[in-house]
Amino acid sequence: MTPEEAQAEIRAIAEELLAVEDRLRRVWEAVPRSPDEDAMFEGRKAWDLATEIRTVVECVREEVRRVVESLERVSRVTEEDSGGSTGHPGGEG
Repeated sequence: MTPEEAQAEIRAIAEELLAVEDRLRRVWEAVPRSPDEDAMFEGRKAWDLATEIRTVVECVREEVRRVVESLERVSRVTEEDSGGSTGHPGGEG
């Protein structure tokens, strides 16, 4: 696989992840917010299932958005942009 082919595949994966994030958003919106959510976050009440679901889903959505941003960024990098360095530890340059 060439780097360009990999970038095309990465773009497709990013699109799939955006679809997953959208599905998660719909789940988050569909689960009603508990009237005691603030008290649960403050530790004054035990968490109920709805709060647990909404919290986990929102955290996962944030992570998926970060992953998509990284994938989209690398899918646009050219050889000239990279200059032989990935910008990550262990990269040249």
